[in-house]
Amino acid sequence: MDFTSIIELILLLAQEAIVLLILALLGFAISYVRRKISDANIETVKNIVRDAVLFAQKLYGHLECEKRFEEAMKVIVKELNSRGIKISEERLKLFIESILAELKKEYGEMWYKL
Repeated sequence: MDFTSIIELILLLAQEAIVLLILALLGFAISYVRRKISDANIETVKNIVRDAVLFAQKLYGHLECEKRFEEAMKVIVKELNSRGIKISEERLKLFIESILAELKKEYGEMWYKL
């Protein structure tokens, strides 16, 4: 193997390394953007759920829990659909339960008087 062949091999390896590095950086960039979009969606979902739970409590506080839940769910699903946000029903129920617990803690006894 002569000197020229060695140089060509080194340049070919360097090119391949650069391609791999670019692909890895692109993968990290895509992952980062997806995570940021996901984080923004989570905050949006939390805000929508909070507003809907408050809405249901204020308008339907005199009704049983299941009815308030259904009314809140209608508002949440409509708002999420209008924003193109997809979320499973199970995960949405977890959001509702979590936000409801936060609101009850925040409002204390006033929660039942809304």
